Amino acid sequence: CTTANIAYMNLKGIPFIVGVEIRHKTTREAVDKVRENITSMRFRIKQGIHARCINGCFYGVNSTIHIYYDHELAERQRNDLFRTVESSEEKLAQLENLTKKEVKQFSNFFDIEVKKDNSFTYSRNYEKIDRADLNNGFFCILTSTKDNSEEILEIYRRKDVIEKGFDDLKNH
Repeated sequence: CTTANIAYMNLKGIPFIVGVEIRHKTTREAVDKVRENITSMRFRIKQGIHARCINGCFYGVNSTIHIYYDHELAERQRNDLFRTVESSEEKLAQLENLTKKEVKQFSNFFDIEVKKDNSFTYSRNYEKIDRADLNNGFFCILTSTKDNSEEILEIYRRKDVIEKGFDDLKNH
């Protein structure tokens, strides 16, 4: 998904349904608008999945962004995050000195203080960890169609089956 590709499809009148990265500023801002109440029962579309959609200008075109929250996905991602934090902490505990590259790598989740003799101390930075956890469970689909969030999700999931079928044909 790029702004150029979406603009091209829009210009040519090609309807699109495209997964968009939650890391993109536009997507994060849309998620922030619905984050607080997306888990309300009124937005439940399937077992464990809630959805909201917002119409507006996204990625430079008038379109609809469908925002989904999946409880199970959130829990899996949260567990992965905490395993990463714990694994990083175990690595830090085994080191005596850190390179600048290692300080940068570990500072994603830790406050690190390097002393003059290159020894160091560290502590978990829970604000950074919570920020990394903030978007767990969310995924978004951008579309130019008028389908509802449940229909968009079904169409998008069928795409994966088709792509795997083509991959099997080409590679096996």
